[in-house]
Amino acid sequence: MTTDAEAAGRAPIVAMAGNPNTGKSTLFNAITGLRQHTGNWPGKTVARAEGHFQRHGTPYRLIDLPGTYSLLTATVDEEIARDFILFGRPACTVIVVDATSLERNLNLVLQVLEITNKAVVALNLVDEAERKGLAIDHHALSDELGIPVVPTVGKTRQGVEDLLSAVEGVVRGEIETRPRRIQIGPELGHMVEELAGLLLRALPQLPNARWVAMRLLEGDRRVQEALQRGELGAAGGGEHRSADSLHGGTILDAAVMLRRRLDVSFRDAVVQAIYADAERITRRVMRRGRAMRRDWDTLVDRLLTSPWIGLPIMGLGLAIVFWITIVGANVPSEWLASVLFSVEDQGSALFDSWNSRGGQRDSSGTGSFEAWPG
Repeated sequence: MTTDAEAAGRAPIVAMAGNPNTGKSTLFNAITGLRQHTGNWPGKTVARAEGHFQRHGTPYRLIDLPGTYSLLTATVDEEIARDFILFGRPACTVIVVDATSLERNLNLVLQVLEITNKAVVALNLVDEAERKGLAIDHHALSDELGIPVVPTVGKTRQGVEDLLSAVEGVVRGEIETRPRRIQIGPELGHMVEELAGLLLRALPQLPNARWVAMRLLEGDRRVQEALQRGELGAAGGGEHRSADSLHGGTILDAAVMLRRRLDVSFRDAVVQAIYADAERITRRVMRRGRAMRRDWDTLVDRLLTSPWIGLPIMGLGLAIVFWITIVGANVPSEWLASVLFSVEDQGSALFDSWNSRGGQRDSSGTGSFEAWPG
């Protein structure tokens, strides 16, 4: 008999990535419900949420990666997300995108698509986008990215079933994906392809040779160490193999030689290419119309940060605080005192009727009390 632990161990792993504040956690909860638990990543004080869901009798494990804007390894969160997608080899990666900030979110999408071919975009918060007058053609976005794009609203579970169907199709290979690659120009692109070719000759099982080549050209130490230890070749059923000697030198030596030919910062070139590509895609798939309601957050932000209006508003706010502290607080206190004094006689009579003062009223009617005998 198969135990739950054994079933979970064989379940395909689905990673969930995305920028902070995209509704990723809400969508994660909508998918997993109560079938989830939290802890820390091994060796890291960063929360790790893991849950489970089923599709047509097949169990899946869903890993909620830390929210991050990039995978260029500048923070611990970025390193965890990047390493899990690269070394964990999830069966599918769900990239949660904020539909109200499409261009900014596409920066992460394009980086993830350099690592894995198995991905689905959850175009979340589409209801908020509609209220702001933003119309996104998710079919066109899917064509641009080469992967499924599913509109969702996590808090109402809108689109969740369609999202899980797309994930299932990608995991089973029923949906073919052709991820978009970052356009970094012919010269740099030639260097990347040259190094990627060397990587594939040494590690035929490596599914993301182009991205690894880009990281080596940038001088990413974590990827260099993984290549030397054979971690990149081990995953996916291949043997542990270190960087083989090719053409009289290792792959790392080839990367160093190629970097010396660069007359620009490879990292800067990649970042610029990502931003430019995200901007082009956004222009093609998004249309701005009339907002269904006034965007009060934006209006208030503009007023409070205006150099002409912001300072007077701040001064007025401080004046109101001082007035409340010194004078204004007396108004409610006086009102409360008048209310209490107005019901004093009625309250006293009520307590007298309950004989709650521990004494007896003098028969003379003076209102004095005699102590109860000890």
